[in-house]
Amino acid sequence: MPHIRIGICSTYAPRACGLATFAADLEEAIGLADGAAEVVMITMVDNPEESDAAAHSGRVAIDADDPLAYLPAAAEASRRCDVVVVQHEFGIYGGEDGEYLLRFVAGLTVPTILTLHTVLPSFSPHQTTVLRDLCRLAHAVTVFSGVAEQLLVGQGIAGADKVRIVPHGAPEELYAVSRDESRHTLGVSDSFVLSTFGLLSPGKGLELAVEAMADVVTDVPQARLIIAGRTHPGEVRRNGERYREHLQTMVSDLGLGASVSFVNEFLTVSDIARL
Repeated sequence: MPHIRIGICSTYAPRACGLATFAADLEEAIGLADGAAEVVMITMVDNPEESDAAAHSGRVAIDADDPLAYLPAAAEASRRCDVVVVQHEFGIYGGEDGEYLLRFVAGLTVPTILTLHTVLPSFSPHQTTVLRDLCRLAHAVTVFSGVAEQLLVGQGIAGADKVRIVPHGAPEELYAVSRDESRHTLGVSDSFVLSTFGLLSPGKGLELAVEAMADVVTDVPQARLIIAGRTHPGEVRRNGERYREHLQTMVSDLGLGASVSFVNEFLTVSDIARL
């Protein structure tokens, strides 16, 4: 089998970010597949720590907020890669709705696979324009579910012939933890537990879950909602902890202090397994 060089454009460690974790897992999985592929990391950076980490590891680095950084990075990626897989999430790339990413994808001279991590029932007009242009430039678009495919195609953002479903998957470690032991550790042995995990940001519907809990606890008094995960770094950069504080105020105003709790940490795989 011929050797192939696969570029992965994403955030990477040391940033505490779900996209960074996904990209690292994808890199590991490619390495385990058949040994015929080399991964070139193309990393988005927005602070000196990330820039230093990229420089020391030989990654292609892109300053997310510098519109002039994307074209040179595309040229370098095209030289070092046979194909580039772009992990897309709003708030990762610079410009309005991440529009600077268009410069990178348009500048690539090798095939591009676009992986969409967020597919909504409706996008703003500008989000729609950016996504439609990205999908037009990409050679293939991957999503994680059939619902995401239907939403994408139904809104005319990408043609059905270009979209492929590649399920997200889950680590085996998630199934290696004792349920009873975890419930005891979390102090919820006698509760009916609902939980979320992942980075917090507006648009994920957590305020709807908090509102619903006001009705849930009326019928199921022992119900507990655990909202776990740090606030998305892009959201913190733009608005601080305003969204988390809004959720916490809702919990207080609805009298749900004993029923809704927050875990303000970036969860490891073992943390998620316990949850």
